[in-house]
Amino acid sequence: MAKYKFEGFVFDAEKYKLTRRRERVALRPKALQLLRLLLENQERVVSKSEILTSLWGSAYARDHLLFQLVSELRRSPFAGSFVRTVPNQGYQWNVVTRVVQSGSVQSMRIAACTLLGIVCLSAFMIASNKSAERNSYAGLPALSAFTKGVVALEKGSHQQATEWFRFALNENPDSVEVSLFLAESLYQQNKNEESSQHLHALLNKPELGAYSRMTATDLLSRIRQRQGRMRDALHFAKQSQQIDVVGQCSIDAVEQRVDMLARELGADGASSSLASEDNSSIAELPHQKNYNDKCEQLEQEEQGTSYCKPSDMEDAMVNDYLLEPILFEHVLIS
Repeated sequence: MAKYKFEGFVFDAEKYKLTRRRERVALRPKALQLLRLLLENQERVVSKSEILTSLWGSAYARDHLLFQLVSELRRSPFAGSFVRTVPNQGYQWNVVTRVVQSGSVQSMRIAACTLLGIVCLSAFMIASNKSAERNSYAGLPALSAFTKGVVALEKGSHQQATEWFRFALNENPDSVEVSLFLAESLYQQNKNEESSQHLHALLNKPELGAYSRMTATDLLSRIRQRQGRMRDALHFAKQSQQIDVVGQCSIDAVEQRVDMLARELGADGASSSLASEDNSSIAELPHQKNYNDKCEQLEQEEQGTSYCKPSDMEDAMVNDYLLEPILFEHVLIS
């Protein structure tokens, strides 16, 4: 997923979040879906039938519904010229737009886990004797495959990552980390049910550690959110929030996710925890400034990218009960 910047606006296509000068812009969910469709296809005219099929599942939906959405994207704070009508053809995005890489919490997690995998591999190689250093084989097969899988996941080679994680899990069936990464790589390929099966199997392990349990429930929350099952997504997010872990950076991210999902559903009392505001517990940690710096550095810098080919819109669809004028705002912890 990418972010799009135009005329002071920023649209996060993954979170369905539109802001202008850091302030959220209120749009109906269907209008946000239309905005994403036009942005992802800004190099061409999108036909009316394609829009109707993408947004309503039928090319025979009522025309006035589409006209209302187009009008919404032309009203203040937008300019009337943002969406161009091509007679007898359709609509096209008509604003100079820059595509940047998304700096989501999910990217933060993958980057952090990649760093962890590289550190582990480096430590093992340093401890190896000279004869081992002459071989390309860095360690036992499970460790080597896991490291290759993490690197492939970071590069966006999700299928290759899945193959390495499956191999590593075959070599070491008890590895919780490999199971979590396998579930993540499956999620990245929209294999939501298979990913869910791995996560539920993990959660059934009584010896599963707190942070691993938080990671599994958080990923289940993201899967349900992608499927449009927002109440289930909030349920799993709250489970993550209730797990007792030490890392304040992770706690803040979980609470932010709970708040976001609760706002989408119009739920009361999104998150009562004040951990992100009360830093008294984290203040006792050694090298506090270094900890905060590392937490902030996990956010990837936005980088210019080329045009991103549209992904399957079905995963972005939401259930009918979300058609009221609410905002989409999504936040992965691992």
